[in-house]
Amino acid sequence: MWSNGPETEQSSVANKQCAGKDFVVMVARLFVVELFRRYDSFDVEVAASPLGAKVTLTSLKRATF
Repeated sequence: MWSNGPETEQSSVANKQCAGKDFVVMVARLFVVELFRRYDSFDVEVAASPLGAKVTLTSLKRATF
């Protein structure tokens, strides 16, 4: 979700782009990395919603080390 502009623009006073947008992207990427590191397999259910795609995790299998 980007306030007042696309992800590819740099934030500035003129375009009012959210200064925390890079932080949000980094945290989302870390979440995905942790998901793949912590679980061997997972199942998802994808459906349409009024705001876009709705992705639901339906099954998780813990990783064995």
